[in-house]
Amino acid sequence: MLDSVKVTFANGDVIITDYNAAVSREEVAKYYFGKVFDVGVYPRENLQKCVKIEFDI
Repeated sequence: MLDSVKVTFANGDVIITDYNAAVSREEVAKYYFGKVFDVGVYPRENLQKCVKIEFDI
């Protein structure tokens, strides 16, 4: 079973992604929050920090 999380980045980009429901929300938050991800489109990188996470979307 999958649940969804809404992840917001410092530049305002937002993604909604699924995660395994067997994984705790704490673990999901720990994976994303405060970390930097490449939200760019090849061939340009756009490294952004996760600033907000929302569950129950």
